[in-house]
Amino acid sequence: MKKKRSVAKGRMTQAHISAVVAEIEAYDRGEREGALSWSHLEKFSGFSHVALWQKEPIKNAFQRVKQRARRDATPAIKPHRTVDKRISSMQEAIDELRELIRAYDEQWALYEHNLHRLGLDPEELRRPLDRLSRREVRGPGRSDSTW
Repeated sequence: MKKKRSVAKGRMTQAHISAVVAEIEAYDRGEREGALSWSHLEKFSGFSHVALWQKEPIKNAFQRVKQRARRDATPAIKPHRTVDKRISSMQEAIDELRELIRAYDEQWALYEHNLHRLGLDPEELRRPLDRLSRREVRGPGRSDSTW
């Protein structure tokens, strides 16, 4: 004679399903310690993992909470820039700085040309400031100890 398998709580009712889903959602809200697992739900409900998994509301709630936990636990990982990308970005920065230097050189050439045109010596611009002029350039209240 075949022995009947003992069932902890009989057939699973809608009340059992709602209680298990509520327990899963408690994990989602952080009201339970530890990680959500089927073994905990088996102990909580008295039904097997397979029986719980067969109920769509339970399965969906479990998968949703697990997915959210994975998404929250794993930070977005930025892919490492390759050496080629780093070199190209540095080369772009160098090119921009060279263009800036070229623009300053053109501006200085314009200033020197206008000085010659006005009859002034460009070498006068390169002469160092005397101590009194340094104070005027630096402004009141500033120290000139670095000059």
